[in-house]
Amino acid sequence: MIGCMLSRKEYADYCGRFHKAWAYMKKNSVSTNQTISEICEIRGYEYERMSGTLEKAEFIRLNDDFQAEKLKRLGDDLALFNSKGEFRLSGRYIFPVKDMLGNVLALIGWYPDEKKYVTTPSKLFSKSCLFYGMEQMHRLGLGGEVFLVEGIFDSLSIRSLGYPALAMMGISASRYKIALYSLFKNIVAIPDIDEQGSKVIKFDKWSIPRNSKYFRWTGISPEIVKDIDTFIHSFEEDDVRELLSEIRLEKKHIVTYEF
Repeated sequence: MIGCMLSRKEYADYCGRFHKAWAYMKKNSVSTNQTISEICEIRGYEYERMSGTLEKAEFIRLNDDFQAEKLKRLGDDLALFNSKGEFRLSGRYIFPVKDMLGNVLALIGWYPDEKKYVTTPSKLFSKSCLFYGMEQMHRLGLGGEVFLVEGIFDSLSIRSLGYPALAMMGISASRYKIALYSLFKNIVAIPDIDEQGSKVIKFDKWSIPRNSKYFRWTGISPEIVKDIDTFIHSFEEDDVRELLSEIRLEKKHIVTYEF
């Protein structure tokens, strides 16, 4: 698991240096309102629906005159620069990946280009060991209910409705992630509506507990509604919130919504 070979002092030192790096970047960002407005416009979100959630997720966009070189003194293990010495996240919307206590472990830069996501290969970050959104645990507590999805914006859209949601940050469920299921009373898993996502449900590739469930929908083209992110923003907010609330109470292992 992440940090299992480190002492408490070493972990605290790493998190402390990342905190300083992140604080410096936030200080040198354009306004929060401008950043969120731009993201909403690019992704086709209603500002009123998503602004609060995106603000809590701490999205930033750095000023054009940002001096990234000042971050180099904080250590190579943060992996903010590539082998050529270039700042990895230039020109992207940046947000943190945190542990359960809210410590920043890595940063992700998003932009709708070919790469989409650029994640810092930081020393204490591993997609196989960590869900995106673990900082919600301080509010959720042990034994709570949670939605589990593939993508980061999938999880943020669910969170905008008032429900806790974690992102796999991909399609694979490692044994480390599966072990984390024990933290939750009930899981509603929602993979994307594509070939890979269908296999996750059909063969239970995420190995969710018996008392948990998968959610899928049929009757509409995946090109139109391909994931829970586009699902949520294709319908009225109250209608989607009511549907997700009903799904949480379902006893079936696979819950299907038919259009």
